[in-house]
Amino acid sequence: MATAAPMLAINAATVCPPKLSSQNDVNAAACRVLFALSLLLIGCGTTSNQVCRLAVVERGLTAGEVDRPMRAVTTVESDCEILSEAALAAALPADRRSVTTLERLAFEAGVVAAASSYYDDPARGRTALEDGWSTVRDNPGLLPTEPAKRNQVYQSLAVLLLARYNESQEAGDELASWLANHLPDQVPSAKQLPPKLSVRAAEALRRSHGRKGTLTATAPKDCDNASLLLDGRKLGTVPMLDVPVHTGRHAVWFECGGKASWVRLLQVEDSATLEGPRIDHEAAFLVAAGHLQWSDNVLAAEAIAPARRLLPALGVDAVALIPAESEGEALVITAGDVIALPLPSGVTALTVTQNELWSRPWTMSAKWVATGFTFAALGVGMMAHARHDREIDTMRYGTVDARGEADRWQKVAIGGYAVGATAAVSAILLFILDGRDEPFIDPLFSVNGTP
Repeated sequence: MATAAPMLAINAATVCPPKLSSQNDVNAAACRVLFALSLLLIGCGTTSNQVCRLAVVERGLTAGEVDRPMRAVTTVESDCEILSEAALAAALPADRRSVTTLERLAFEAGVVAAASSYYDDPARGRTALEDGWSTVRDNPGLLPTEPAKRNQVYQSLAVLLLARYNESQEAGDELASWLANHLPDQVPSAKQLPPKLSVRAAEALRRSHGRKGTLTATAPKDCDNASLLLDGRKLGTVPMLDVPVHTGRHAVWFECGGKASWVRLLQVEDSATLEGPRIDHEAAFLVAAGHLQWSDNVLAAEAIAPARRLLPALGVDAVALIPAESEGEALVITAGDVIALPLPSGVTALTVTQNELWSRPWTMSAKWVATGFTFAALGVGMMAHARHDREIDTMRYGTVDARGEADRWQKVAIGGYAVGATAAVSAILLFILDGRDEPFIDPLFSVNGTP
């Protein structure tokens, strides 16, 4: 195919007539333009390199591996462009994050320990409680879901509430209002606060209850009985319409069986709408340290379909899933293929070549070659049509019988148009065939409605 372009150039120079009657000058010019365009298309289809982009997603460490002092490192080398962690992080919405069970347990244990230490060392305990409240205020998704654990967190923060009320009523009311908004299933009592402070906290709770908006949530696409949780408290089964919710910033997430979606940080003022995500996808990946991690409790086979949904969101052609351990298999997933690449033990480099990522690379060149031949055949047809008209003009104004020559050019014109039409149909089919390797249209992220 590399020699096709020079031969077509010679043909273009010989078959396109340099001088025709003024009536056919337009046809002659169009002939040369079509030939030049066909050469360009064929050259692009046969000589240009195919560009590909690769995203590398490492598997998260399990609970037992977090404290492991050393782990082998797997590096990825590819002739494709490897998406940087910064670009990967930029593709993730800022208001969505993963909150693991371990993170919730760590927050609960920390705030309970801080409340216990308050009575032995008030200054140190107060600082630890303030830090814990600041953390959960920024991410209410850390609040536990079990009633008993929610009560433990509330009682621990009630120690901070007492310290704040001893400082000033305004400082106490600030925390009391937050507790009323995010832990409404827990109420202050005289067992936790002195009578006067308990009354003040109850007044703050009543004022907070008067400021409510509404939340509407649609059902996820892959779960018929999903639950919606608000700051760890189950609101009900989705879809739900105009459910009363305290105003402010809340953490909401969906649960379906043992799978949970990413946490959404949602600001509720008057009304807000939340679109149901793909729970199976979001359960497969964690948002950690500003980039994605492959969840440690998701099997490789379960991660294939979710990984394919990453392709259009990240703008990549393939996703490499690298396990936390340095042995086993790494998966390179494209829209049409799954490539398992074995990893030996120890430090290793995973090499992914461009040819491995494309199941039908011939369609990329074939569709452009067919498009080039379409224009070339149409150019031949137009040229022959112009020569046929020229022979007819010769007989009309002269004494030469050129019917045989005119008939031959007419057949060439018909043949050129027929070949052009056939090549055009082939090009269309090849474009459709090659389009099957495009990433899924299914969106990765659901969209929060603006309150």
